[in-house]
Amino acid sequence: MTYNKPPSTGGKWSDRNVITADDMNEYVRDVHRFLVDPPSCRLSVKQNGNSTAYQTTTGGWSSFYFAMPKDGLDPTREWDTSGGQMATADANGFVHAVKAPVDGIYAITFSGMFYTKTASDNNNSRMGKNIATDANWSNTYGPFAATSPIRSPLTSAFQYAVSYTVVAPFWKGDSVSVGVAGANSQYTGDTTTKSFISMEWIGGMSSAYYANA
Repeated sequence: MTYNKPPSTGGKWSDRNVITADDMNEYVRDVHRFLVDPPSCRLSVKQNGNSTAYQTTTGGWSSFYFAMPKDGLDPTREWDTSGGQMATADANGFVHAVKAPVDGIYAITFSGMFYTKTASDNNNSRMGKNIATDANWSNTYGPFAATSPIRSPLTSAFQYAVSYTVVAPFWKGDSVSVGVAGANSQYTGDTTTKSFISMEWIGGMSSAYYANA
């Protein structure tokens, strides 16, 4: 299914107004179809860097990259119901960010791991909107959520866990990325942990929001 805009529910229901089959399709059928199957996407994290080729120098930011649906580590739990509008790969097969195919309120969940060369006591993570390059993580207008990753007790490696659940409004075409920075160089993801991001439309924005946006 390709989403151009959320279905409309107004403008046709008035006294003495002749309701046609097209009206019923647009204002009843299409509305229910959209609500039953709203835009949603779930992708696995794709390893970006490794223990001998870290992504950044000390103090820099690294973005998590994702695999296209069915190409990641957990294929049965990867999808894009928007027909490719939410997940688009670059020439190397990376998905840098998940995009909103229509205006609305979205629920976003992320769970991932990153690794540092040595133990790092100063770790930061941000979820950001419209982050084009890793340098954008230092731009205070992009990030809209933040957390301090913690050392994983399940491994002796320098592995740190990052988790988010966020509800936020997005315009059509806005994108969501997750980045990390530590006191040491780091790489994001690996070939074993089934880290993921999910994003789903959960409601429309009110007319008051549009007026004040």
